[in-house]
Amino acid sequence: MLQCNCSLPGSDQNPCCPQCNKKHACRHQELPEVILMHGEQWSYQCQTCECLYGEVDCWEMKCPPLLCENPVRNSVDCCPHCEDPCSLGNTSALGQPCTFAGTMYMSGSQFVDPNDPCTACNCKVGGFLQNCHSFVLKSN
Repeated sequence: MLQCNCSLPGSDQNPCCPQCNKKHACRHQELPEVILMHGEQWSYQCQTCECLYGEVDCWEMKCPPLLCENPVRNSVDCCPHCEDPCSLGNTSALGQPCTFAGTMYMSGSQFVDPNDPCTACNCKVGGFLQNCHSFVLKSN
């Protein structure tokens, strides 16, 4: 996947590289010295947060489905997990596809957002959508 090179002149005006525009940067909620660029995601207090055009947007963290009968959750983890590795014998969820914008994608595949040609996404194993990131389009 191509990455934006924010050190290039004019990169802050490239519509496929909004993270290069300093006006679109965000500060971390508790660590003001941490600057996050547009499109960056992070975990904060069991929420997924994203910097969107200079504003921090957070939502409840989605936990993966578990294949055990008695999931456990400790005080450190946001999501419950299976304590006994032997209970993970059913691996049917591993090949589940992702659904994005009404289209199904195979587990492990990478695809371009059909609504934004400057954004690519990954369908992780188990059918979970991985962070979508902006990128520079190459011209031939």
